[in-house]
Amino acid sequence: MAHARRSRSLKGNWFEDRVLDEDSRKDYLEKKERGELLSQQIDFLKWNILQPVNLLVTKDGEVHFGDVVMLMNMGGEHRSRSILSINANLESLIKNPSPAIKSPCGLYLTSDLKNFQKFAEKSGLQAVYLDDSHSPLSWWRIVHFDPEERLEYKDQPVPADEKVLFFHCWTNKALAVMEDQVIWTVYGNEYEVTAHTFLDSHKVERDNNHWILCTKVPPEDKGAPSDALAINIHNQELTQPHSGTPNQYLQ
Repeated sequence: MAHARRSRSLKGNWFEDRVLDEDSRKDYLEKKERGELLSQQIDFLKWNILQPVNLLVTKDGEVHFGDVVMLMNMGGEHRSRSILSINANLESLIKNPSPAIKSPCGLYLTSDLKNFQKFAEKSGLQAVYLDDSHSPLSWWRIVHFDPEERLEYKDQPVPADEKVLFFHCWTNKALAVMEDQVIWTVYGNEYEVTAHTFLDSHKVERDNNHWILCTKVPPEDKGAPSDALAINIHNQELTQPHSGTPNQYLQ
């Protein structure tokens, strides 16, 4: 009876299992302290993207360096207005004292010629993405939306709250919204953004390529155009915290 096995005896690789359990618990506590848990990242992301954004209050109708603006496509016949925004990556999102994206934020709107490895996810056209390296691939030029007036408005100040086109300097492709390609991100269902020039029968860029640098119209400016006031009201709705149906921010 001296060698009888008791019911409290441990069997199997009990020591290795205990060490793994302790290591997992230690790793969990360290990630929780650094704010790297997935639940913490999702909560922090929701808190951050629902914060109101204070847009520039324009008085001269022009855009200046350092101004806070919102790049928006006014939409077309079969789609609603949409905004170009950053698609957050939960893997690199951590809680820090300054979560806001400041200017310059270190990310540049970049595009390159499509190949077998780099192209838009849905449409297969030239991809547009954010990159932290400043290179000629992140150079864009703003032109007037009317081809007949582009020469006249060349090298002129960029107007605010008016239609413009963004052309990629490296590939000469226009920034565009794919109205028939919808993707899912952490922000909800969004239209895909690519670099592609859409032309109509008159060789004029379609509304897929029309963008507006939205600002906030001063309340005391009673002589502001009606379309600018409509854009201002829509901007206030988009930049205020809201809940319910998923938004249609663009990637």
